[in-house]
Amino acid sequence: MTKTELINTIEMAKHDIKMRVRAVVLDPIDAMSEEGAATSDYYDEQGNQHKQILKQAEWIMEVFSKKWRNVKSTEDEQLAQLEDNISSMTSSVIPQIKTIAAYYKKCLKNKYFFSDSDSGSLARTKMTKAVAKYEKVCLDLSKIGNASDSVDQSKLNLLATLQEILDDINAYVYYKDEVSFSEIEVSTDKDIFQNRVLLNIQENANKHAFGTREWKNKHLWDKEVRVAYKSSPKFHVVTICNNGTPFKGKEEKIFDTGYCYGEQKHSGYGLNSAKVHMQKLGGDIQFTSTPHDEFTVCFTLKLPKNV
Repeated sequence: MTKTELINTIEMAKHDIKMRVRAVVLDPIDAMSEEGAATSDYYDEQGNQHKQILKQAEWIMEVFSKKWRNVKSTEDEQLAQLEDNISSMTSSVIPQIKTIAAYYKKCLKNKYFFSDSDSGSLARTKMTKAVAKYEKVCLDLSKIGNASDSVDQSKLNLLATLQEILDDINAYVYYKDEVSFSEIEVSTDKDIFQNRVLLNIQENANKHAFGTREWKNKHLWDKEVRVAYKSSPKFHVVTICNNGTPFKGKEEKIFDTGYCYGEQKHSGYGLNSAKVHMQKLGGDIQFTSTPHDEFTVCFTLKLPKNV
């Protein structure tokens, strides 16, 4: 691996894990901060600690939002900067993630902290997921600078694997022919497929399809994501389409490293990571823009069938 490739690999890993870090540290406390999510007993007993946990979570996300290297430096200097930031992040961020997770565990033991409402249920669900996932996130953070070519295949139910990630899109997500879909099994690396591919598609939909000025305040049922399956001789083919903001960038550059587009431009690593990792799994990902159709954007994922 060249120095340029190593730098891009680390930046890609940073981008991908940032979404998972946010889900275990910031999303739950943000959900608990929403009006009507927490009871008065919660604020009476935990008001000060709630503010502290929110402050910690926001600081952690700032660490990931900052540049970890100076692109004007030499490649050797950039690698040294990345290594320094990784070391600092590992020593300071991981312990704080564990502290935040411990707080969420404590909250979950006190059901009366959560109001009997949709917002209260959502906060409890996000905390439950955070507690279940934080240890794996901390482990992966400790290895963020280690590039690996390994692919650990296991047999997975395709529908359940997709639902674990795509159901968190801020939209009405439905699965075409769900009964027959639920019978499909694939052999692939679940960690790579979910955390390096599907999470980037989820993020893309939340930011670029439904996070724009036109769409972010629309009702949930107006925002649609259609997930469909078909079989080809060599591949399991999954299409993930949404009816949100049409794509107005350069379709041929969508998977290029650093390419950004739309109102909420980001790092430019997300869809490049999805492409790299789908190919690592022996498959591929394609993008189609149909701005005048009901579904304006569609991703097609191809997972290889075992012979």
